[in-house]
Amino acid sequence: MFSETVLAITSLYLAFLIQYVAVTLRTYNVPETHIPLSLREFIQNTCNKSNLQYRFWKDTDKNIMVMATFYMPPLTPVIVFDKKVFLENIEVAKVFLAHELGHVRRKSQLKLFITASLLLVVIFNMSYISELASLLMFLAMIVIILALYRYEEFKADEYAASKLGLERVLNVYMNLASKQTSFKIRLYKNPVLVAVAVLKKLKIYPSIEDRVKNLMEKSSLFSIKGELL
Repeated sequence: MFSETVLAITSLYLAFLIQYVAVTLRTYNVPETHIPLSLREFIQNTCNKSNLQYRFWKDTDKNIMVMATFYMPPLTPVIVFDKKVFLENIEVAKVFLAHELGHVRRKSQLKLFITASLLLVVIFNMSYISELASLLMFLAMIVIILALYRYEEFKADEYAASKLGLERVLNVYMNLASKQTSFKIRLYKNPVLVAVAVLKKLKIYPSIEDRVKNLMEKSSLFSIKGELL
């Protein structure tokens, strides 16, 4: 049982590392001097000069903006930018960047890995008692991991609001919500983002409306205007 559990956790860890490597191959490193000064200052103030990598996607869809965070020790955390964000709207870039920095500060991916690993240990132990119980626990693990993923998305939004102010984050999200109809149509035509579309349909990946609702419910926790950056 011990060897099976170790093998399962090792495989899970390797899956995270493969994802990290795959993203690295599809992106290229961004010298700090290429990041707009206001964003650079924001990063320095927020991260306290933490060790981070900043990368651009090599190929992007002109209709879809994608920013993401990848982190798995001992590798350096990576934040991947959509280059057109910098070219079009620094204010939007700050909100999305603050959200991704929230994932780094909260170690969101590491939490998912640790939670999944602990649940795998429980599942393997239960398999020696009852295979049915083990199967049910496996299904429960999927639900728990997806719920944690959704929770971390909301918490990253809250982190962005705590750094930039609620009003600035809501303005960006509401502006994106006004364009959501055309966004959904294009999303299904992009094979890279099919997974995101499915998660949204299943209400796992929060919609913009869900994000706005969550922030409004937590509005008392944030500054309305935030600090000037």
